[in-house]
Formats: sequence, structure tokens, C-alpha cells
Amino acid sequence: MKPRKTMPNSFGFSDEVWATLTPREKQRLREQRYRDKLRQEPEAYTELRRREYRRQAEYRAENREVRNAKHADYKRRNAEAMKVYDREYQRRRTARKQMQRSPERIYRDIIALLPRGLPTHMRDDVVGSVCLQVLEGRVRHDRMADAVRDALKQHNRMFDHFKTISLDAPVAGSDDMTLLDKLASVK
Repeated sequence: MKPRKTMPNSFGFSDEVWATLTPREKQRLREQRYRDKLRQEPEAYTELRRREYRRQAEYRAENREVRNAKHADYKRRNAEAMKVYDREYQRRRTARKQMQRSPERIYRDIIALLPRGLPTHMRDDVVGSVCLQVLEGRVRHDRMADAVRDALKQHNRMFDHFKTISLDAPVAGSDDMTLLDKLASVK
């Protein structure tokens, strides 16, 4: 007897695989399909997002006391972790304020962290990438030195002209002449 060939269902799963999924996973797939369908219609998708935000806001308002009690309990049990989090938050907040007040100062600080002998084109690339990271909030002001170091390494990897070259590599602009041939001809 031949095994029965099963066709995938509308979600692309065979009956055997679909049977192993939990109800939560199936519901998630249905919701994803619904969202994908709505994305094709921007107005309907915007309305869906508004309803979801409204529902979340209502839930937060109804359960504010419970959520606050859970948060207070967590803060009490993890006092040291919360102090570290608060310090990091204050540093991030300070860095954001500095960037909003004076982007030129951030630019000057980045330039001050770069080596003086760096060519202008490299300096501009590194400063631009670090400035972008600071503006996106991925790097804080107090951690810019590490970001500059990483950006410089990344730039050197991308535009390294001093790579090891094989002696069997062809010489640019010549017909099948290798570096070994060129070295052998020099006497």
C-alpha cells in the first residue's frame, strides 16, 4: 500500500506537522496572516494598529495597581540591579541631552579621540559612522572612545591596502605576468 501523500494546508504545513502545533502557535500564525493581509491595505492596517494601541492602553489603565505592585516588588527584591539600571539610564539620558544641545561638541569630541596622523578621508568616514551611532542611541557619550576604536578597526578592515599579496598573483595592467616573474626579472 502506498503512503498517502498529504497536501499542505493553507498555512503551508502538512496535517502531521499542523497537529503537533500548540493552539497558541496556530493562533499566532492566523494573526500573522491577518496582519500580512492588512498590510496590503494601509488604511485598514493603520486602523488595526490604533485598535491594538487603544486596547493596550485600556489594559494598562485597568491593571495599573497590579502592575505597579509587581514592579515595586521586583525593585525591592533586586535593589542592586535597579541601582545599576538607574545609573545607566541617567547616563543615557545625559548623553541624549548633550547630543540635542550641542551636536558640534560631540563632533569635536570624536575628532579629539582620533589619531592626529589619520588622513582626512579616513577621519571623515570614522567620525561620520560614530556620529551616526551616537544619533541612533547605540553609543553613549561616555563610551565614545570604544566606538571610535571599533569604527577605526572596521574602516581599516574595509579599506586595507596593505594586505598580504601572493607571489603568484597577476600584476595589474600586465598580461599574465606574476609578481614572482617581476622579482625574477629584477637583477
